[in-house]
Amino acid sequence: MIMVMGGRNSEGFALFTRLTIKAFLAVRPHAEQIIDTIQLMLGSGLPSFKGEQTIRRLRDRFALHLNERGAADWMAAIVRNAYENMRSTLYDEFQRALKGRLTYTIVVIRSIILLFHACPASARFCIYNKQAAPNRIRPRLSTTSTSLSCVTQGPMSSLYRSLRAASTSVILTTAHYPDLRSEIAQVVLTLQSAIDALQQHPLERASVDDAIMELARVMDNTPGVAWTQSAGIGSICDEILISLLVQLSWRVEGRVAIPLNLTPMDPFSTANLVQRAENMAFLAELRGVAKGRILMSIPATWEGIEAAKELRKQEIECNMTMVVSTAQAIACAQNGLARISPPISAIKKWHDQHNDSPFYDPESPACHPGIIFVKRMVDIFNTRNYTTAITPEDFETVEEATALAGIHYLCLSPRILEQLDATEGLVVNALDQTRGISLERDQNSLPLHSHTYNTKASFELAIGKEDPNVNIAQLLPELLNRHLGQVEKMRRIAEPLILTNHNRGCLKRVIWENN
Repeated sequence: MIMVMGGRNSEGFALFTRLTIKAFLAVRPHAEQIIDTIQLMLGSGLPSFKGEQTIRRLRDRFALHLNERGAADWMAAIVRNAYENMRSTLYDEFQRALKGRLTYTIVVIRSIILLFHACPASARFCIYNKQAAPNRIRPRLSTTSTSLSCVTQGPMSSLYRSLRAASTSVILTTAHYPDLRSEIAQVVLTLQSAIDALQQHPLERASVDDAIMELARVMDNTPGVAWTQSAGIGSICDEILISLLVQLSWRVEGRVAIPLNLTPMDPFSTANLVQRAENMAFLAELRGVAKGRILMSIPATWEGIEAAKELRKQEIECNMTMVVSTAQAIACAQNGLARISPPISAIKKWHDQHNDSPFYDPESPACHPGIIFVKRMVDIFNTRNYTTAITPEDFETVEEATALAGIHYLCLSPRILEQLDATEGLVVNALDQTRGISLERDQNSLPLHSHTYNTKASFELAIGKEDPNVNIAQLLPELLNRHLGQVEKMRRIAEPLILTNHNRGCLKRVIWENN
């Protein structure tokens, strides 16, 4: 049935999931009447009615102990489990055989194939290469360090499969749901990926109409509020991001990170960041996405970290972006924030422009400042047992991605992922993060970061003192300006679609400035 819908990542399957959840939520208020009706059948003698046990199981299936949001998540998990349950798939095959459609031999072959594809890549490898399997991942003691490294062994496979064998999971950076794969569990929605989706994929432009209808509904519920064109377009851009978030959230099991639609007119203050994040979380919940399924992408400035601390109290977790210094990373980790995302290529480009040291070679992978920064953070986080996840992003080459094999997560674009999948090779897991071992290091060789930054001045001073030769502190304002530029670009793309006669009719209460 799922193949008829177009596959797991298809719009048809997403629609089926949404309708199933809606039907479940619609029938729950009538649970007691349904249960009373079934109780009348207990004395019928039919094999499906087995006394109070039947009633108890029926009541459990309505999930009456959960609120509506929890019940929706519960039913979504039921749908996912039904799809992924191998016993159900095998049972279906044997049912078809009993009807005479397949011979016994074909059933056995198909069952073996299904089991083969259900196995992880590592288990599959053991099936067809028994001799190499025991040594596929072999710990090796480095001669220059007391740390362990893990070398991927076995027949030549793609770099992507080698990364997965090194226990590195890919978080896909996209707004276009057909880019997703079945093994992708988390997604990062960025402003740039939303812009690319609106420009390159007409299918995603339907999110604009969804956003307009949602805003029109909000306007109907707030008759005393006057809207300007700028405020209307800003709200619709928020709704576009939420529409893309909804599409992605139905297709992955983990979290989806979503950016804040900040404009140059918005004060970059802690209070404003908290308010904008709360509004986005509220809009997501109205569209059926719980707070536990999203991460708010917030710049790791002093105000951003303070906002993330406040949001964490409301069970809204954050993905801290624009982390370019050790002080930012440590401040996030000390406050127990969920994730930091250092921009690898942005750090390198900054050094290429400002690092005049004779020892810096921009062409040498060993001198890549973004890779060096992430590896240093992995060492510090492992040594100090920080739980904040390091999820580097902004990769431009395959070599940058494979240099960090062994890290828990990599945020990759669909382009880099396709190149990894198309390139044969093996990667070396030199980070050991996945082993859960605090690496034995000379504590004096690591910078001391036990200090807690209590003021904005001390925080910014620590950033300024780090790598003064390239003045890394100035990279942060440049990344913020890039973010604001992406916001304006998204507004320019959305505005012509909003200003059509049909869509303006939906927003008749907006005070359009250009009338």
